[in-house]
Amino acid sequence: MDYKARVFYSLLSLAVLTASADARAAVSHFYGGTQVIAGTGYLYADGVATDAAGNLYVVGTFDGHNGAGGTTDFKPGPGADARTPVGYDAYVSKHGPDGTYGWTAVFSSAAPDYVRIDAVAADGSGVYVTGLFSGSADFGPGAGGRVLQSVGGPNRFVAKLTPAGATA
Repeated sequence: MDYKARVFYSLLSLAVLTASADARAAVSHFYGGTQVIAGTGYLYADGVATDAAGNLYVVGTFDGHNGAGGTTDFKPGPGADARTPVGYDAYVSKHGPDGTYGWTAVFSSAAPDYVRIDAVAADGSGVYVTGLFSGSADFGPGAGGRVLQSVGGPNRFVAKLTPAGATA
């Protein structure tokens, strides 16, 4: 992981979003600029990876459970890519080498179920994530989805996303 990615991850990891107006944004300083991911629920950054082209992939969870509600705008700057979590949902966001926003893919679950990403890796063919899920979870970002049901307690998963953010 290069220096800029480590700085970004360190700063973003320290910022946990709450529903309060004073702590609504995770702010990071990387690639010579400031990026803000804002929302009214809880937002956590749990990992980061870079690919050979210098793209940055941030993974984490955001929460619409326990009354947190609200949406998260994953697109820094003008415009929006607002997402409303169903329960404890996981996300993968891509940012270009210069910090420009690429896309966000969401793996969703209905409360009290959850999806959590523990690790991320990236190369030229895609983004790989692994984590835990319980109950029913949708691993197909976008229309159609890929819904899986856990067996017993929490189950592990491995998923691949294409460079464009679709489930591979």
